[in-house]
Amino acid sequence: MSSALMLLASAPIARCLRGVMGASEMSINPSSPDVADECKAEVRSVLIKRASDVRYDPPLLAACGHDIVTHCDDVGSDSTAVLGCLKFVKPLLLPHCRAAVTARQSAAAEDMSLDPDLHRYCGAERDKLCLEAGWGNGAAEACLLGHLRGSLPQVFSEVVFSTPVGLGAASPRKAEELSTNCSVALVQRLMEEGEDIRFNYRLSAACAGDKQVMCRDVRPGGAAVLRCLEDHLDSADMTVECRDALLESRLLRSVDVRLDHTFVAGCETDVRSLCAEEVTAQLAGGPREVPFGLSAPFECLRGKLELVREPTCRRHMYERIAAAYGDNRLDAGLMRNCHQEVAVFCASHPARALDCLGDKIDKFSKEDSPAVLKGKISDMCMSVVVDRRLQAATDVAFVPDLIDACAKEHAAFCSGPGMEGSRALDCLSDRRTSPDFSPRCSDALREFLVEAAQDIRTMAGLRQDCNEEISTLCKGVQPGEGRVVSCLRDNRANITGEACRRQVLRLLGLVVEDHRLDARMQQACTSDIQKFCGGVEEGDGQVHACLRRSADHLSPECRAAEEEVERLEHEDVRLNPKLMRECPLAISTFCGDVPPGAARVIRCLQSNMHKGHFPPSCRAALTQLTDRAAVKYSLNFRLRQECEEDAQVLCPDSVDEVGASRHTLTGKSGAASQETTLACLAKQPAKLAASCRAELQSLVKLALNRYRVGMPLTSQCDGDVMARCQVDRVAAPFLQSGYVLDCLAKHAAKLHKPCWELVQFKRAATAESTAWRAPGASGALDEALVQRLAADVRREIEPRLASSVHEQVNRNVHVVARNVSGALVRTLAPKVNALMHTTATLLMLTGVGLVGAVLLMRRMMARGGVMVVKKDGRV
Repeated sequence: MSSALMLLASAPIARCLRGVMGASEMSINPSSPDVADECKAEVRSVLIKRASDVRYDPPLLAACGHDIVTHCDDVGSDSTAVLGCLKFVKPLLLPHCRAAVTARQSAAAEDMSLDPDLHRYCGAERDKLCLEAGWGNGAAEACLLGHLRGSLPQVFSEVVFSTPVGLGAASPRKAEELSTNCSVALVQRLMEEGEDIRFNYRLSAACAGDKQVMCRDVRPGGAAVLRCLEDHLDSADMTVECRDALLESRLLRSVDVRLDHTFVAGCETDVRSLCAEEVTAQLAGGPREVPFGLSAPFECLRGKLELVREPTCRRHMYERIAAAYGDNRLDAGLMRNCHQEVAVFCASHPARALDCLGDKIDKFSKEDSPAVLKGKISDMCMSVVVDRRLQAATDVAFVPDLIDACAKEHAAFCSGPGMEGSRALDCLSDRRTSPDFSPRCSDALREFLVEAAQDIRTMAGLRQDCNEEISTLCKGVQPGEGRVVSCLRDNRANITGEACRRQVLRLLGLVVEDHRLDARMQQACTSDIQKFCGGVEEGDGQVHACLRRSADHLSPECRAAEEEVERLEHEDVRLNPKLMRECPLAISTFCGDVPPGAARVIRCLQSNMHKGHFPPSCRAALTQLTDRAAVKYSLNFRLRQECEEDAQVLCPDSVDEVGASRHTLTGKSGAASQETTLACLAKQPAKLAASCRAELQSLVKLALNRYRVGMPLTSQCDGDVMARCQVDRVAAPFLQSGYVLDCLAKHAAKLHKPCWELVQFKRAATAESTAWRAPGASGALDEALVQRLAADVRREIEPRLASSVHEQVNRNVHVVARNVSGALVRTLAPKVNALMHTTATLLMLTGVGLVGAVLLMRRMMARGGVMVVKKDGRV
C-alpha cells in the first residue's frame, strides 16, 4: 500500500475526513468551523492525489473496471488519463460507472484542483493570478475564467461581461493572458459544465432553491435542468442570484458554441449537412485545435434556419435567436463584428446594441456621405446589422418589444398550426382591429410595421408571397426607402397571385390607418404634418383626415400623396378604417354575398343605406363618403374604370374637383377650367360608351337620392327639380332621402331633355324610343304596343296607389285605436269599411280613366299627332 493510501486509512485522518467531507463525499467544505486548517489542507492533498491518479481511487476502479477495460484500454500505463477517457465516453458507460464519474466532476466544480487537467496545466496561473481566491466554492476557476475572457475582444471583456475579473478575489486584477495548455484545460472544463448544472458550482449554488421549486422533477444531465431553469427566467419567483448566474452562463455559451451541450448534441447533423466542411471540423475539434470563441457553426445555422431539419436543433436555435434579440449581449456574431462600434456608441446599453447601431446607421446615412459613414461604421458591422434586422422581420418572437406587448394576443389568436414565422406577424396585423386587442399591443405592432414598411426586405410575408411579382413587375427596382413596396402598390391591378394580392391589400390597409407606413407620404408630407397636424394622434386614419381638412394649404406633393390614399379608401371597403369600424353589421346583413374589392361592397352599402333598419352610424359614415365622391371624379373607382377613355377624349381640360386639375390624377396638364370631370361627363351622356353611361347613370340616381343643388352629377336636373318638385337651394338639405328621385320619375315625360337623357327612367325611355313617331311617319299606332304600354302603366301606378291608400287607412285606424275607447272603435269600424269600399271604387275608376287616355292617344295619333320639343329642351 502506498504512503498516500496508508495516510488515508489512518484513524486521525478518517475522523478529519468525516468532519469535512461534502455531501458528495468527493469534496470538502473549506468553511467548516470545527476543523483545523491543517486538517483541511491535509485532506485536500489526499483528495487531489486520488483525483489525479485512478490508482488511488478504489471506488472508481470498482465501479468502472469493466468500462476502463472496454473503452480506455488504449491509454496504456498512463493512469492519470483514465478519468479523462471515461469522461469522453461517458454516454457509453454503465450506469454505476457513469454515476461515479459524475460524482468526481461535481467535486471538481467546487475545487479546480480535483480536476486533473486543470490542476496540472493551470496550477501555476492559479498560484500567480488567483492566490487570493483560495480554494473551494469554485473561486479559483472563476478567477481564471475572468482572465480567459480577457483574451476576447474588448467588447466582451469590458462591455458584455459586467462581472469583474477575478470573481471571488479580494481585489480584481488586470486580465492577463493564460498559457495555451491552461486555456485548453479551462475551456474543456467549461464544455463539461454545459452538460450538467452540478458541474458549475456558482450556478448550482445560486439556483439550488429555484431548482427545488421549479424543476424538482427534472433529472440532471443532458443540460435538462439548465433548460428548465432558463424556461422560468421570466418567472417572478426566480431569485436574483439564480437569474444573474444563468445570464453569465448564457453569455459564455454564446461566445463559444461548444459550451452549449444542447447545440453540440442536437445540431451536429444539421451542421454537417448545411455548413462548410471547415465549420463542421471546427465543431468537432477540441479547444486545442480551435481556440476559445467559436461561433461559426451557430452563425451558419442561423443564416439557414428554415433549412434546419432536426426538431431539437431547430427549437434550440429558435430559442437562442429569440433570446439574443431580447439581450444583444447574447449575439456573439453582432458583438464580434461590431465590437468597436458597440464600445464607442452603445457601451451604456449593450443589451440593446442592435437598436443603437441601427439608429446610428440611419442617422449617419442621412447626415453624412458614404465615405464618412464607412469611417464611423465598418462594412462588416453594417452587414451584420442589416442581416439581423431582416431576420427580425421573419418572426414575432424575434421582436422583443412586440412579443412582450402582444404575448396575450399572440397566444390567443396567432400561435396555432401554420402560424410560424412571418405568418404570426400577418395574423396579428389582420387581428389589429379586434375588440380583444389591447392598446399596448396595437401601438407596439404599429411601431414595428412603421419601421418594417420602409424596406421590402424587412417585410418577410410580403417578400415571400410576392417574390414572383417583384421579379416581374418591379424588376430593377432597388430595395430600400419603400421603393419596391410602392411598385407593388402601383401595379396591384396586375397582380395575379392570390397570396400576393392579400399581402398588398394588408399593406394598403395599414397605409390608410397610419401615414407613417407610406414611404411616399413620409417624404412628401413631413413638414405639412408637423405644421397642420402636429397634435393629432397617429393611427386610425386621423392624420389623413387632418390633412384632408387642410388640403387647400398643403404642398402639391403632399396633396397628391394624400389624394392617392383617399382613392384607396373609396376603392375597397377593407381599406376604409371608418367603414370597417362602423359597418360590420351592415356588411354582413346587406352585402354578405358580395365579394370585396372594386368598390362592390361600398356600392352595395350605398344601395341599401336608405332602408329603415340600416345602422345609423354606418349610414353617417357612408353618407360622408358618398358626398365626397359626388364632387370628385377620381374617388369613383368603378366610374374611373369604365369612363377613363371617355374622360380623356371628351373632358381633357376638366378638373378633378373645383380648385384642382386633372394633372393630379392623369399626369396630363390642361387649360385652366373650373368644370369638373363629373359635370363634363354628365353633360354629354349620349356620347359615352354604354358601360360608362350605365355607371354614370347609377351614380346620378344615387346622388338624386341625396339631392343638393349645384352638384356636378345632378346639375343638369336642377331646373327640373325646382320646377317639377318645388325644391330650392334652401329646402334641398332637408328633403327626405329619395324624394327627388321619385318626383322626377313621376314627371319623367316632362323632363328637360339633358336631365332626361342623364337619368333615363325606364318608362320614359320606352315611350320615347318605341311609342312616338316622327312627323311624316306612318300614322297607324301598333295596337299591341298600346295595350302593353297601358298594362305597364297600370302595373306601375295601381300598386303604388293601393299601397298609399291602404297605408293612410291603417294610420288612421291606429290613431283612432290609440286615442279612443274600444267601443268607439267598434262604432267607427263600419265607416272604415265604407272608406275601403270607396277606395276600391276609385281604383277601378282610375283604371277606366287610363284606358280612356290610351284610346284618346290612339285617336290623336291616327290624326297625325307629333311630339313637340321646344327650344329650351322641354318635351
